[in-house]
Amino acid sequence: MASVQARATETGDQGFLRELYASTRDDEMRATGWSPSRCRSFLDQQFDYQQRYYRAHHPGAMFLLLAEAGTPIGRLYWRCEDQHATLIDMSLVPSLRGQGLGSAILKLLTDGADHRGQCIDLHVEPDNRAQRLYRRFGFEVSGHDSLHLRMRRNARSPVASAR
Repeated sequence: MASVQARATETGDQGFLRELYASTRDDEMRATGWSPSRCRSFLDQQFDYQQRYYRAHHPGAMFLLLAEAGTPIGRLYWRCEDQHATLIDMSLVPSLRGQGLGSAILKLLTDGADHRGQCIDLHVEPDNRAQRLYRRFGFEVSGHDSLHLRMRRNARSPVASAR
C-alpha cells in the first residue's frame, strides 16, 4: 500500500478509466451475447453517463487515479464533507482485485472518517462481490432503489475501528 499514489484524474487518463470501467462489467457484457463492437459502444456510452452523473451530483468530490510506480491501477472517487463522507467509486484493475489492496484503501478511508466523526455512505449493486468487503468494514444496508443498495457505516471511536 505504501507504494500506491493517488492524484487527481486528468484528461489523459480517460482511456485507462474507460478500460477500467469496462473491466468491472465483463461478466454482464458476456451474458448479453452482443458483438464486441456493440458491447464497446454501450460501455463507452455508460462510462460517459457515469462520469457526467458523478461530477454533477458530487460537487467538491475527489476524483483520483491510483497508480503504482507510475502505472495506473485503479480509481477512487471520494467526497468528504463536515459530518459525512461518500465512497462514490473504488475500482482496481482485474489483476489486483481480491489481493487486499481494496481493504487497505478502505481501512485508510474508514480510519480517517472515524477520526473526523463521519459516517460513510455508498451505493452498490446487489450482486456486487464488494458487498462482502463493505460488510467487513461495518457497512450495513440502509436502503435500496431498483438498481442499488445504499450502505452506511456510522463513525466509530478510533479504538473500536482498529482491525
